[in-house]
Amino acid sequence: MTELWPTISTTSLSAARRQMDAAIRCLLSREDPLAVHTLAYASYGLLRDLSRTQGGGAVLGQLKSEENRFPKKWFWRRFSELASALKHGDRTAVDVPEEFNEMLLVTNCLLLREIDRLDSAEAGAIWLWFHAAHFINIDDAPDCYWPWIDQYWTQFHSTTRQVRLLVAAPLYESLKDVDVARYDMTPEQELLPWQLVFQPGRA
Repeated sequence: MTELWPTISTTSLSAARRQMDAAIRCLLSREDPLAVHTLAYASYGLLRDLSRTQGGGAVLGQLKSEENRFPKKWFWRRFSELASALKHGDRTAVDVPEEFNEMLLVTNCLLLREIDRLDSAEAGAIWLWFHAAHFINIDDAPDCYWPWIDQYWTQFHSTTRQVRLLVAAPLYESLKDVDVARYDMTPEQELLPWQLVFQPGRA
């Protein structure tokens, strides 16, 4: 094909990264949450399959262990039902909190770290923001992370999701000039994002 009619060339891992990054940009730009969810879940599907074949499946094992905390298949229905309804016109999804979008994106980060590394400003931003928002220290973070923490620390105490989410955008802008892949960005403790949204009491 000529430059006037370019082709789309990718691998499964590259596609998962690109879909996840696009979802994060949409989230930070406050685009339609359905668009965010569609992109985030498409990325999740690829990363899930790659985890099974390349990553050892530890994150998927943690997801599977959640089943026992809920009535039969409740967890998996809530985890996937909206995405299925957005693909098939004959299905209806139950309501899913908007906050699940960022939880799904952080889950994608967990899967990507299991397979390879976080290497984009988008992935770095959602990963660092998530841990800052839950007051979990990060080791080996880019230098721009610490001034950002100092500037926006008070917003993380807000009980409003949108207030806390807004501060991720300036971090993303700062990370655009950083080689994110150089940093491990390891949290001092593990926080499983889906546990913040799906609770047995809500079943």
